[in-house]
Amino acid sequence: MENPNSNSRKLIVGGFSRLRQLVPYYIPVSASTFWRMVKNAQFPAPVKLTGRITAWSNDDVQNWLDAKANQSATHATHKKD
Repeated sequence: MENPNSNSRKLIVGGFSRLRQLVPYYIPVSASTFWRMVKNAQFPAPVKLTGRITAWSNDDVQNWLDAKANQSATHATHKKD
């Protein structure tokens, strides 16, 4: 079985993930900070799969992660100049 803390874990394209699957494995913040990010539109909005199940589109999460990685890479490049 793969270690859930491993950076090699991949989100399933077209799938959905719940909070406990994202925090802290992909999004290294507390649950309260995560919800604050959602509220302030700093993270994609969730979808309601049923009345009691809230999840995030893996495609939206991956796009957010890619954008954050690009921001970090751009910031690091500008810092060297």
